[in-house]
Amino acid sequence: MNPAMGAMVAQSAIANPGAALAVAQATLASTQAGQVASQATQSAASGVTDGWNALTSQCFGPSVDEGLEKEDENEYVVKDVGSEAASFRLRMCVYSGEHLPRERSYIVVTVGAGTEHEKKITSVVASESEHPLWEFALDEEIKVEGISPRVDIRIFGKRMVGGDRLVGTATVRLPVQAMESPKKQELRLVGNASMFAPMQWKAGHTGRITVVWQVCNIGSYALDLNRVAEMDGDDMEKTNHTVILKVLKLSLKQSLPQQGVNVTAKLTRLDGNERPLTRVSPETMTWPSSGNASSTANLTEESLLACRDASWMEEGRPGCTLDPWVMHESKVTLMNWFLDITVSGLKIDTSMEETSRYRNRRVKRLSTLLRRKAETSNSTEIGSWREPLSDLLQTISENGHALRFDADLGPRAGVLAVELDIFTDRPHKSLLSLKGDAAIVNAVSQVPVRLGMPPESKWGDKVRYCCSFFADGLPFTQQCRPYIRIVMGNASAMTDVQEQQAVNDVFWNQPATIDTTRFYRKATVELYHCVDPKGGRNPEADTLMGTQTIYDVSLDKEYWIHYYGGAVNAPHKDIAQNMVKGALRPPSTYQGSVAVHLGSKRLSRDDFVAKVQAKRATRRLVVRLHRGVYLETFKGKKVNVLVQLAGCRLPDTQEAQRLLKLRAAERKAKETGETIDVDAAQRLASEVTDPARLNRNILSFPGEVNDAGVLVFTQPTADGYAHEHCDWVELRSLKDFPLKTPPGETHVYLYVVPVGEEKEAPQVFARLRMNMRLPGEPNATPPRWRRLRWDRSVVDTLPPS
Repeated sequence: MNPAMGAMVAQSAIANPGAALAVAQATLASTQAGQVASQATQSAASGVTDGWNALTSQCFGPSVDEGLEKEDENEYVVKDVGSEAASFRLRMCVYSGEHLPRERSYIVVTVGAGTEHEKKITSVVASESEHPLWEFALDEEIKVEGISPRVDIRIFGKRMVGGDRLVGTATVRLPVQAMESPKKQELRLVGNASMFAPMQWKAGHTGRITVVWQVCNIGSYALDLNRVAEMDGDDMEKTNHTVILKVLKLSLKQSLPQQGVNVTAKLTRLDGNERPLTRVSPETMTWPSSGNASSTANLTEESLLACRDASWMEEGRPGCTLDPWVMHESKVTLMNWFLDITVSGLKIDTSMEETSRYRNRRVKRLSTLLRRKAETSNSTEIGSWREPLSDLLQTISENGHALRFDADLGPRAGVLAVELDIFTDRPHKSLLSLKGDAAIVNAVSQVPVRLGMPPESKWGDKVRYCCSFFADGLPFTQQCRPYIRIVMGNASAMTDVQEQQAVNDVFWNQPATIDTTRFYRKATVELYHCVDPKGGRNPEADTLMGTQTIYDVSLDKEYWIHYYGGAVNAPHKDIAQNMVKGALRPPSTYQGSVAVHLGSKRLSRDDFVAKVQAKRATRRLVVRLHRGVYLETFKGKKVNVLVQLAGCRLPDTQEAQRLLKLRAAERKAKETGETIDVDAAQRLASEVTDPARLNRNILSFPGEVNDAGVLVFTQPTADGYAHEHCDWVELRSLKDFPLKTPPGETHVYLYVVPVGEEKEAPQVFARLRMNMRLPGEPNATPPRWRRLRWDRSVVDTLPPS
């Protein structure tokens, strides 16, 4: 758990007691003429919104399962247990540990401890760390014979001499029946304090481990427990989720005679505890690709026999919204649910078609006959699509808007254009409503195709991916020689190591090739720094800079991944690594971005770089901050609130002046026809890519913290000799240096840094969600408090147990 240090007024707030900073909005605006020309500040007399949003406490699982009674923090006992034996499957993941002795460690799990069915499973040895990340998963059959089974988890320290040492033990009591959802727990290790060396065991702290487990019926759907372990405690709590599906257009790959079509959408739970929840769209007619469904004046008999498209309309607008689903589930239990879409066509009786094929027959007569529903007509399936609801929810949450995509109905069927939204409080913004901004409209028009899960008969089909990689924004250190490893199921592949230091615009000439099957739709992409001077790749020894998972892998498609972790050169390297791996959330520092192309064949460097650059949009960042509170740590100090955005940087002052002069010379040469200095142009190209001349702080808000711990922002007075306090300050990124924003990034990071400590790692940070704003569109979102957090990789502030 990352303890709260404060909050900021922003788009949303879930705060624990602690320091608070008042923010308004972070907006990513398109760069167009007429916008504010510089990093100008604006202030207004409006006051700051007072108060907090409701504070929520963090928890790690639902209430005690039925049939169990809580005895203490780690153990449950059974109320009523029958004597009849039953078999279940125990799925468990011992994910990570905190505040253990700094040594190499491993786990021994005893399933059914104290019974004749006792079984021990041992993990591999983790690297030396006070905060180890094991990710040790097991899947075992258990017998329930009149007593509640017990699972003992023992942590051992690996020793080279003298035998391994027991660090601590935790116990889990299992229920006597299958569980609806996994349980996530933080278990306190129990052991003799004398066994811990004084210098290795951190004073005042008790060792803990994070465990996720579930008792399931044999043959039930297996959830990804590692993914559950990385979720927040709030994700375990049930709430009402509303699912809205809008059907837009059907595009077939083969021409068919005109017929009626409809869409059936089902929410299906694979463990069989719930019946499918079905919604059916109204029927519509297919039309030729060049035809217009509103008029038959220009259609011929031949064109009506060669139809490929169908569109749905609702009150004169494109699309048909199906009746919404409302589900009382947690984000974890949603992993059991799948969205199934089936497109069916009304099959017309052949005799009816033949009666309409006489020469010189009017098209209107043909259309009437084909629309008629005869008693002999029946429906036939055109194509189907399926995907886990949790994967769709994650994509919507990351993007911050409704998901617009084309569902692939099969290799010979076609695609169905839909828009899906899943929300708890209020609907997300629909991309279909964005108009007037060419850049945004262009982004919306590039609709992704989601293949969905293949049918079970195709799971074993072989597939080869040629993986091309492009990296940008990597940490600027003394030496950064990156390489990438991709893992799909049991198969993995690695790129070559960059021969020289590489930070920005990094491309690997040789793609990585990975052979797997269609069953594996999940790809883990890991970014490493090679520590071997000779370039030997060893993921066990090299520095992991980032790891992310793609959950919907498709051929010939690009994916953008943004890596986050602990502070660069953090004093607490174990915690920084756990932030990289997702064991501690949220991470504090941007570590770089990677564009991945998973293709059926090798992609040339020029083609891939062109695809990557085309995805990066030109934007300006607008942020408004109001006030901060509970910042006693910085009272009496002047501070700057620095703003960073993934993949974006600005030239430093000296480089900016040089670039502006060179641009002015180029404009003058273009206007007058004079030749430019070739040497100056070459120097420009070389200096722009020098990471030492680039600044990742896009905006800087100066302020002062008074003796009450309240942060008030300031701006220079008209004469420039003093600073005045403002109720709020709004800054915009420089117009002369627009930002090249990569796709998929949804948050900016804010850092509170005392004046004079800019070269040290920031101790306090916050995340602020961005919203897309059109030129001239007002800010409709009111300011809200955002929580500030201690960066635990810099300041380990976990309170003693």
